Amino acid sequence: MESFEVVGEWWLPEHSDRKLAGRLVVDPVDGSHLTLIGGSLREVTDVATWTHNNGESQAQVSEDDFEVAGSYPRILGEAEGQRYTLEDGVQVNYRGAVFGRGYWQQVNVRSVLRGVHVPDGQAPSATTIILRPAGLNIWVPRSGISGAVAVDSREIKVRATPLSADSAPLADGGSVELRHHLGRPEFVEDGLHIAEWFTLAVVRPTPAPLEDLIDSASDLHDLITIATGRPAVFDKLSLRHPDVVRDMSALPGVKEAVSDGQLLSPIDLWARWAITANPRAKPLRAADLYFNLEQFGGLPGLARWLDTVRKHRSSLGRVMSTRTGNHGQLHDFYLDRVAAVEGMDTREHGDQIHFRERLLRSARVAGRPMDELLSGHLDAWSRQLTKDRNDMAHHKAVRLTEQLSEQHFLSESVYWLYVLRMLRMAQAPEAVFGQITDNRNFEFLKCQLAKFLP
Repeated sequence: MESFEVVGEWWLPEHSDRKLAGRLVVDPVDGSHLTLIGGSLREVTDVATWTHNNGESQAQVSEDDFEVAGSYPRILGEAEGQRYTLEDGVQVNYRGAVFGRGYWQQVNVRSVLRGVHVPDGQAPSATTIILRPAGLNIWVPRSGISGAVAVDSREIKVRATPLSADSAPLADGGSVELRHHLGRPEFVEDGLHIAEWFTLAVVRPTPAPLEDLIDSASDLHDLITIATGRPAVFDKLSLRHPDVVRDMSALPGVKEAVSDGQLLSPIDLWARWAITANPRAKPLRAADLYFNLEQFGGLPGLARWLDTVRKHRSSLGRVMSTRTGNHGQLHDFYLDRVAAVEGMDTREHGDQIHFRERLLRSARVAGRPMDELLSGHLDAWSRQLTKDRNDMAHHKAVRLTEQLSEQHFLSESVYWLYVLRMLRMAQAPEAVFGQITDNRNFEFLKCQLAKFLP
């Protein structure tokens, strides 16, 4: 998701008469902030406790009042012809006299919605979230572009055909969709180029809270991260709401039409994501994948994944953060993965058994790929993991500064234990597990584990 900045007018929902000029800078990595000049969105006197006696008024201001005055649950704005809603703003800096024209105020905001003013007192919601994670074009082995080359006549014919949207129902009454898009033909240095891309959409029958839709997008992101072996950074995140429409009667063949020539208008979403792309990473190739969408079972496979992981979102997020985070120490990742496996098994069974028994049960569910990864050394592996887990949990730090390579590969084995069990629970086809075990990175991990597992 690209950074951008706009200049416009900004105000609080309860103070629409107090509009201030300002610049909004949106950065999904470093965070978004709004810089205002000429006043404050909310002044301390707005939240002070006033007393009136004998014709005199006096304001009492506490430290809590100063905190409230600088907190903005929602800010509305208009900039360059677009409506904006900024959520969870906090003043982080200011200069000058509050009532002077030279007053300068900076507010950090958690998320930015472009294309809508969310009414005061209502939580952001939508019926659809549309995402374009990095790597999706490679993960989806489909294309609407075909061509033929005639060598003798030196003719190249290219045909671009939009593919129909594919969908599968979800248990909550919604659906997951795969949509195909074609760009305009462009002439470049080496010939004609037609851009092609896919998006995924989660559709709900009625408006759902924004947090729920983001969770579904995160679940899809996690699956693609597992399948591609690298963080599936969001290129774009967009919403649709039945009350946010625009007149499109002049454009024929418009998809997503509602009625009376109206179209659901895009609501773009930006937030600060902990997931960032590696600028030094080589381009993703089909040969790098652990499995692709068709091997996973297509859209019905995606639907089974979304229905399954909803129960285990907490542990899934914990283990996937170790794959997508740019910071952290080895033993932190190791412990987070161990805790995720323990948490998943506990939530599934709810019984009181020892950690090693949970490891062994998870390995049995994971099945043949886990057996191959450990080369038959399940007992030694489970005992070492149990020892490491107790060591880290009780802060003994016996192995935290030594045998780092061994800890790294054991940590990777725990990651795959979690992933393989989750894929089993989501009823992934057997072809998925065959593709994983054949992957060269999985084979490398197997060889490294064999060096120190007896």
